[in-house]
Amino acid sequence: MAGPERDNVAVPMGWAVRGSFVLVYASVLGFALGALVLIAIASVDPEVIFRVAESRSPDGRIESVDLDVVRRTQARALGLGIIYAAVAVSLILLRSRLRRGAAAGLVSIGGETRTAWSRLRLFAIGERSELVGVAALTALAAVLAAVYMGQPMRLDETTTFLTFGTRPVLYVVGTYTSTNNHVLHSALMRVSVVFFGEGQSAIRLPALLAGVAMVPLAYAVARRYADRSIALLAAALLASSTVLVDLATNARGYPLMTDFFLAMLLVAPAAVTINRAAWVLLVVLAALGAWVVPVMIFPFTIVSAVIVLERLRTHGLQGVRTFFMCCAAAVVATGVLVSLLYSPVILTAGVRPSSVSPLLEENTASSTTVLAQRLLVKLGEFWSMVTLGWPRWMAIASLGLICIGGVGSMRKWPRMFTLFGATLVLPLVVSAVTRVSIPSWSWSFLVPLYFLFTSAGAIVLIRVLTRASLRRTLAVAAVILNVTLLLASDYPQDNPGYVGFHDAPQASEFIASGSHSEARFIGHIVDLRPISYELYRRGVASECPRYAPGDRAEAVYVVDCLEHPAPEESRQALERAGYRRTGSRLLPHSRIDRYELSGPD
Repeated sequence: MAGPERDNVAVPMGWAVRGSFVLVYASVLGFALGALVLIAIASVDPEVIFRVAESRSPDGRIESVDLDVVRRTQARALGLGIIYAAVAVSLILLRSRLRRGAAAGLVSIGGETRTAWSRLRLFAIGERSELVGVAALTALAAVLAAVYMGQPMRLDETTTFLTFGTRPVLYVVGTYTSTNNHVLHSALMRVSVVFFGEGQSAIRLPALLAGVAMVPLAYAVARRYADRSIALLAAALLASSTVLVDLATNARGYPLMTDFFLAMLLVAPAAVTINRAAWVLLVVLAALGAWVVPVMIFPFTIVSAVIVLERLRTHGLQGVRTFFMCCAAAVVATGVLVSLLYSPVILTAGVRPSSVSPLLEENTASSTTVLAQRLLVKLGEFWSMVTLGWPRWMAIASLGLICIGGVGSMRKWPRMFTLFGATLVLPLVVSAVTRVSIPSWSWSFLVPLYFLFTSAGAIVLIRVLTRASLRRTLAVAAVILNVTLLLASDYPQDNPGYVGFHDAPQASEFIASGSHSEARFIGHIVDLRPISYELYRRGVASECPRYAPGDRAEAVYVVDCLEHPAPEESRQALERAGYRRTGSRLLPHSRIDRYELSGPD
């Protein structure tokens, strides 16, 4: 860059002027059409909408929907329509100013794109061996994930697939009946399923691609915040880690959210200089990350803190008013864009969908002491997750290296020290303010940073002890050690909290052979969900409804898994209700019993 405020003097070019015209008037047209459609929906007779929905339902009826639900949805549609109309009118009134700003922004983005491309070409020419190393590590991550792609389906991913992966994309982006809906990831899963079928590999493909992409992104972040030695070691640790395999073979949205977080960290240093292109990218990346998982607020606060602290470190109070105006505008723009992305959900379920309430109630602490205890438990679970497959001494040593890396970066890599401090403090501050302790898997965006800080500590320690640069040796040693530990472990069996049900295919085969039109099930949901997936693939059913006392189903299947044994009382209750065992299948990790009614009531 020629100067810290270069973008403020950019002169729009012809293509940028034309592009700004298209952007502004396309936005006006989009909001105006959206307002018309929403207001039209609000104006239709609720009974007409209800009858149309009934006629399009496969069985001619709609469960959990009545006229009151339709009226509430119409009220939300009217509110959103009015908001969209107001936005369209505002865009028209401010069109001249918006076109000038958009043109300047496009010029900035174009200039930054050319600069980035030139730097990438120079990097590829000057450091080809480094690029080859990163490509090899990325390929290694893809191979390891592919090797374990066939592991049993797990509870959350089967729930996501059966609830959203089997529905049209419009349903996915407009429905939030479960917090399992990581909206953007669920939509990508649906696209993958449409093109590649309903097998495990197709369901997990978006997570695999996002997980593998974490390796080059983590390397780039480490290069930007530290140096090449740390970057190569961090990429090696991440690419060969068991936790990355686990993330990439679990059809959830966390790897995708982590990618957006890492991309934001890459852009953040440019935003310190009030670079228009950087701010636009930050807003888009933050909104897309929130569209995957709303807990993106935690990574967002980390990046925001890094930008503010780096601005104060490098510029002091110079231009503080302009800088904080940019920060405030970015936060508002991010909120607006997130609201737009979630507007279909707001239309159908309101601002806070009922599916979110149980999760918030479960994870919201009533006192500071309870919150602190829960946070310690969640952080402990995260530590166990990120060091999965490591011996205890290695896991403990990594904590020591993180401390060394944090202290050692204070003078040598001040930008990384800023990131270290923000990562250490900001998530805890957000949890303290919101009183919410998010589940351990939601902390997975910190996995690349864990390996970054561990690598920094290792490099600092080696340089102090030996005064030597061993970056390639360390990277190769890290890969060999991690891959050896992964292959020598019992993964995924040694991950009891997240392992799938191994016997689901055989169990579904036994259940399908019964040919019962109505069946009920007794067992743990962790086992029943994967069976539901296998039954769905066989075209038998997409649910395993639970048996309740008083049910008179044709058959009841008792799924007795080694990890989740069915209580003996359930069998006794079935026998008292007139059922008798008519079949059984002993499987490697479970036993399935079939009970049928022995006669009339």
